[in-house]
Amino acid sequence: MSRRHLALKAQIPSGRVSEILNGTRPLSPYYKGKITQALNLDPKHFVQTTKKRAKTHRPDRMLSQDELHFIRDWYHLAILSLVKTPDSNLDPAWFANRLAITTTQARSALKRLQKLKLIEEHQGRFVRTNTFLTTSKDIPSSVIRSMHLQLMDQSRSSLDKTPVEFRDVSHMMMAIDMSKLPQAKEEIRAFRKRMANILEDGNAEQVYLLGVQLVPLSKLK
Repeated sequence: MSRRHLALKAQIPSGRVSEILNGTRPLSPYYKGKITQALNLDPKHFVQTTKKRAKTHRPDRMLSQDELHFIRDWYHLAILSLVKTPDSNLDPAWFANRLAITTTQARSALKRLQKLKLIEEHQGRFVRTNTFLTTSKDIPSSVIRSMHLQLMDQSRSSLDKTPVEFRDVSHMMMAIDMSKLPQAKEEIRAFRKRMANILEDGNAEQVYLLGVQLVPLSKLK
């Protein structure tokens, strides 16, 4: 069976099938169910096959609630991206200047990130130890909620501070089929990773924030 045929039978995007089979995308429960049902396979056997294909893929690191609490201020995440830029170094004042925070905040944040082994020193600069960081999915968390609010505040501030040619903010409203919400969440997660792969492939010059919100406007029944 071709990958295109499998995608049609499983009713998922063909690109998603390729990413999963090539080991460049983690296999979520949603897609595992779709694909194994289409192939009439034992899910355990399919997971073992994809793991073998993904043996060279660098896994994501899921942060625990304690780790998230330790780095709950927004600039910790920004620093993790800023270390990828060519001028990055070991000076907290440099990070403070780029992110408009205090040197004390930058110094403390760098120490926390090192303690959690999220960054390390290498040839006169900091480097990340993981490609992607993830958090728990669909589990209520006051820490994650606080981080989201901080990041949305940064987006709101950018509307006034950043010229329109250097940002993109858009919204759309729709009446949706609630049974497709799990699929929509998977597609949003995949979209975020695809955008990261596109935008981080090249010269890393600036740190940008990509935010996607899918929320109900009508009262939930």
